[in-house]
Amino acid sequence: MSLELILAPIVDDLLEVGRALEEELRSEIPAVDRVTRHLLSGRGKLLRPALVILASRSIGEGVSKSAIRAATMIEMIHMATLVHDDMVDGAETRRGIATLNHKWSDRVSVLAGDYVYSRALAMLSHEEMHPILGIVAETVCRMSAAELIQTDRRGDVTMREEEYLSIAGDKTASLIRASCRIGSVLADGSKADREALSDFGWNFGIAFQIVDDLLDFVGSGRKMGKPVGVDLRDGRVTLPLLYMLKEGSTEERQRIAQMLDVCGVGTEESWEEAIALVKERGGVERTREVAGTYTERAKEAIDTLAPSQAKDTLLLLADFVVDRDG
Repeated sequence: MSLELILAPIVDDLLEVGRALEEELRSEIPAVDRVTRHLLSGRGKLLRPALVILASRSIGEGVSKSAIRAATMIEMIHMATLVHDDMVDGAETRRGIATLNHKWSDRVSVLAGDYVYSRALAMLSHEEMHPILGIVAETVCRMSAAELIQTDRRGDVTMREEEYLSIAGDKTASLIRASCRIGSVLADGSKADREALSDFGWNFGIAFQIVDDLLDFVGSGRKMGKPVGVDLRDGRVTLPLLYMLKEGSTEERQRIAQMLDVCGVGTEESWEEAIALVKERGGVERTREVAGTYTERAKEAIDTLAPSQAKDTLLLLADFVVDRDG
């Protein structure tokens, strides 16, 4: 089942978020408006806003204006992080369109990312958003620190699995967990409901990042909207590679370590060899198993929620994350 079909029950809510994004990022300053319009032309599937809405709907009646505002703000934070990530990675495309750093410059990317962040944080000034201030502040800190740690550990083949999972949690799962928690808070959910949805978001988020890293080895560049093998070329040590390093021969581990030690330097043949080794040494199968474990934990976390269409959609999303190919 496609993501569009899964999210069909909340399509009207997502359209409202889309309109709010355009309104919030519209600027009377031509230079700013050009950049934000380019960003909006390549926006994604609004997964994180969808989680805010679904979390809210799973424990409340309808979706409040504050939940739509929060969903919009969460997507803007996500957009800002992607702008900065693309600049750091030197990426040329995302979702099939030119990145800001490629179309304009690194300087424009940094400033544009900061602008989108600031617009998102400005939305928190509304009184009804005050209950989620702490959630947003802690989440942004976690995400920023994780990016720094990941950069510091480039090419580090001594990384342990638990260290990888910690980075994946703070880098990706923290914002997904925040999306679910924010939706439950703004719907005035009970403490038990808030914790259940937060746990769902955390495990869902880790599974999502694990599969994202796996697709760097086995995905379709066309469907992903970015080339495959990017993480490997950038020296990022992800879970599929960790399993290959664990099962591979001493010679194979040394070859991979040498490639990663000079991030981005290597022939196309050498990167293809590394990808082949990951597949041959069971890195793909083992990584899918781990992602599946986190998916099951996510589904179990919301067992206690009352039956609803929103809950059913969350369960479908959990299954979708491990089956996606882009």
